[in-house]
Amino acid sequence: TRGKRHFITNTFVELSNETAYAQSYLLVVDALESTDIKMTGVYHDTFVKTENGWKIHTRKLVLDLNS
Repeated sequence: TRGKRHFITNTFVELSNETAYAQSYLLVVDALESTDIKMTGVYHDTFVKTENGWKIHTRKLVLDLNS
């Protein structure tokens, strides 16, 4: 959406041989009208290692603020 900015921060990654788990924080702000926070949450991602590199397997977004 015009004016919205989506930031992903503070990524934590835990590696295994063929899989990886990542947790990242989400912040969405309104960059045009004000600097109001519009949404926050946490992404929970699972990756798998393939012959072509690491690929995302699952992504879950848990919202904790949505205005």
